[in-house]
Amino acid sequence: MISDLLVDTCVAIWLLEGRTLSRKGTIALNESVDLQRSVVLSPVVAWEFGMLEARRRLALRFDALSAYRVLSTLPATRTIDLTPEILVASTQLPGSPHGDPFDRIVMATARLEGLTVLTSDRKILAYADAGYIAAIPCSPIRS
Repeated sequence: MISDLLVDTCVAIWLLEGRTLSRKGTIALNESVDLQRSVVLSPVVAWEFGMLEARRRLALRFDALSAYRVLSTLPATRTIDLTPEILVASTQLPGSPHGDPFDRIVMATARLEGLTVLTSDRKILAYADAGYIAAIPCSPIRS
């Protein structure tokens, strides 16, 4: 059985776009809802939405903040605080995590909170393969 899911920004975007997710991603989300587990959003997602929007690399029906708020109202979804403990832990991750600060925050959040990351990010998945966090690969199905 999986723990609560921590949704990475890429998955959050696909959910907002109504994209069909890969089999593993769909099963993980459905299992979370069926087993009354949470789908967790970090404030990092809001920040990344804002950056993508500012760079004109994200075109959703909503502005970045509204998009984050819409996601936070989906069934079984809860938000998590970005705490000083998570921020410090992101600087002290074991092994050889890559340097992207926001991916490090996602990985630290997963470690401290016992969450499973739902992501397509190869570097986060590699960190999970090394045994430091739990992660499930997820991608959109191309139509």
